Amino acid sequence: MIDLKTGKIVINEQKGWVLEPGMKWEDLKKSNIYVNGPIHENYRLHPEWQGAFFEHIDIDGFDMSVDVNVDTNGYIHKIFIYHPDAHNQCLSKEEAYKFKAFHDEFISHQIGNQLKGSGEIWLDYDWGSITSEINLMHDSIVDIIIRYDTIPIRIKKGEIKHATKEDVEKFFRELRSML
Repeated sequence: MIDLKTGKIVINEQKGWVLEPGMKWEDLKKSNIYVNGPIHENYRLHPEWQGAFFEHIDIDGFDMSVDVNVDTNGYIHKIFIYHPDAHNQCLSKEEAYKFKAFHDEFISHQIGNQLKGSGEIWLDYDWGSITSEINLMHDSIVDIIIRYDTIPIRIKKGEIKHATKEDVEKFFRELRSML
């Protein structure tokens, strides 16, 4: 279940399998889903890989795979959710659209609203966004992508600061001096 106010994803409440904005790589490695969940064997063999891939997870009655990506600052910033067979590079156009419809049904279930259309769906929230995408240009890629906006989290934690007017003016002065 995706909490639309916070961006928290509760994959399995009884098992404590949760992903949420502000979660860092170190937090993920200690989390219940990483330690006890169905993480793909390659991620256990390569602990230096920053991220995780979980295959065949039941999320609210939908059989899904979950691929967690970490940004260069160590924060979870993208979570790909998709039907386990949706990343087959040999999908026909018809199969790809079948998975797209399945993904849209999953999102509709999460947000409590019926989605219309078969193209890209983009839903913005304070914490980030949810998209349902299909790309048939090269490989058949059909994904739901949860994107977390990590900048407000990093500002709140004091890792980065808001640029003041003086900071911006100084930046442009220095830039002009290099030209």
